[in-house]
Amino acid sequence: MNNEVTLPVVVSVALIALAAAHIGEETVKGFRRFFNTEWFRGNENCPVSRAKGLFIDQIGLFLLLAGLAALGALLDSRWLLVALGIIIADLAQHAIFSMAKMKYTPGVATSTLYLLYVIYFFGREELRSHLYRDWAWVAVAAGAAFIAANYTIAKVQAGRCRPAGV
Repeated sequence: MNNEVTLPVVVSVALIALAAAHIGEETVKGFRRFFNTEWFRGNENCPVSRAKGLFIDQIGLFLLLAGLAALGALLDSRWLLVALGIIIADLAQHAIFSMAKMKYTPGVATSTLYLLYVIYFFGREELRSHLYRDWAWVAVAAGAAFIAANYTIAKVQAGRCRPAGV
């Protein structure tokens, strides 16, 4: 039996750790509060409710990324591309938030780690050799669609929010 740990396994485990750190930073630094009250000018619980924030944006996202990482480690490293698509779209979202507000926004610190991860991933010949350019674009598009759909749902919900005291 071969006990050698492959690069896709190492990269997958790193992705799971980074996803946990990123979601942890967002939680500790109040991303839901920032998103609801500063970005959308809603209230503490709208457009992203506590339940959605916890079960979809935190636990659900972590399980999705961890599942994609596991599939990438166990079956085919192309599954990691879908996770990378989500990460790349999330990086863009965090960059937009921080540039628009001209300040730190929750999740930006660990987004830097995500960026280093993406650069490392695409810089490794062992990983690139398993990938096809078309797959990379499809994965990034899928990740962007995932983040865009989540944002659009929040934006639609924000139209129904009323700031506290109004």
